[in-house]
Amino acid sequence: MGFIFDYDDILGKSALLQIKSTYDLEESKFNLEKGINRSGSLDVISNISDNNIITKIKNTRNENTEYYLRLKVFMPENCNAIFGGSNKWTPGTDEYFYYSDILRNGESTEEFNTALDIYDLLYQYKQDFNIIIVAECVEVQYHEDGTPYADWDYTSP
Repeated sequence: MGFIFDYDDILGKSALLQIKSTYDLEESKFNLEKGINRSGSLDVISNISDNNIITKIKNTRNENTEYYLRLKVFMPENCNAIFGGSNKWTPGTDEYFYYSDILRNGESTEEFNTALDIYDLLYQYKQDFNIIIVAECVEVQYHEDGTPYADWDYTSP
């Protein structure tokens, strides 16, 4: 089962980072390394150590922009993960994690941690796999009273 990511080159409202997991037969373990990184207005910055992926998202737009963000991690079904980090990331009912603060130009989110339990994969499959971290943003909208909100169905004119 494949994953197709609809990267938006024109609007740059999304970004992705591929984490490649390769199986080392000699050492009987998985190694994680960065693969494809596609970005527009956002940059996905991840540090990998052992089975942990620490991720921050940065607003790299060169204009006065304000975004709300969400993030989703795609991985094999049998790969268990514990998600955590800053309390500013909250899980939604749609498998996305939503960042509570508005992200302005040049700012980065607080850390989002993905702790992987890949030992079941190690013993069952002994094969390479990918983890895809997708970040999406939407421009901040304002109610008449000035209260900001995110409209994830909004498309800019």
